Amino acid sequence: MSASIILSRYRLHAFTQCRRKFQLSAVTRLAWPSPPVAPSLATAFERGAAFHRLLEQYFLGMAVAPDVDADADVQRWWSTFHANPPAVPGDNTYPEASLTVPIAGHFLFGRYDLLVLGDQSAHIYDWKTERHPRKAYELREDWQTRLYLALLVEGAGAFGRSYAPDQIALTYWFANAPEQSVTLRYHADWHQHNLAELTALVERIDRHMVAPNAVWPLTDDLSICAQCGYRAYCGRTVVAQPTSVSNLEMQIETDPDETELEPDLP
Repeated sequence: MSASIILSRYRLHAFTQCRRKFQLSAVTRLAWPSPPVAPSLATAFERGAAFHRLLEQYFLGMAVAPDVDADADVQRWWSTFHANPPAVPGDNTYPEASLTVPIAGHFLFGRYDLLVLGDQSAHIYDWKTERHPRKAYELREDWQTRLYLALLVEGAGAFGRSYAPDQIALTYWFANAPEQSVTLRYHADWHQHNLAELTALVERIDRHMVAPNAVWPLTDDLSICAQCGYRAYCGRTVVAQPTSVSNLEMQIETDPDETELEPDLP
């Protein structure tokens, strides 16, 4: 029997991008060969992580404020949060909560920036520091949205709760434009569609795992290879480019206990 795989939003995205990349990272578990990281992107990750830490401490009830020497953007986001906070219900709050749910011999995994769990409803909050907020239709199709909503319906029992899909909502709060924040409300038809697609994707992964020594298919999109550290294992002679946000996130996601950092996207 094949070993179980923990499937996060990054790994789901990786499989749909390039199956060989998924095989090397999630199945073979090769260490990520560090690709070039633009200094601006490294700084963006540090900035996003610092802001997330402030909000985690805030929702833990700690007295919190950025250091006097904190990055100017982090200070601005913190001020924006206090001036334009999301409407968080006064229920049980769980900052940086993780949830794992079995699916067809594997596990779906997500880490929530903030879960708010009431008796009759639940709300997911995700803090975004990207410079250009995405629209609702884009966020609806993102693996993060689909995975996090489905996970909470299927796994709320871990918190001693039970929710129907239409009792759950997800808010993306944009630090650079809180007025453009997006709230998506879940429902039963969407949940069934998400579960069906997740199950089908896991079945596709399992079909590849039947032949343990096989080389999984490579992507036809060479721009993905140019930002992927694993291309050295694939024989692709593509000129390297600074790694993308999703690749840098995947690099740090080697274990469910690792923190999912939120970059300040350019």
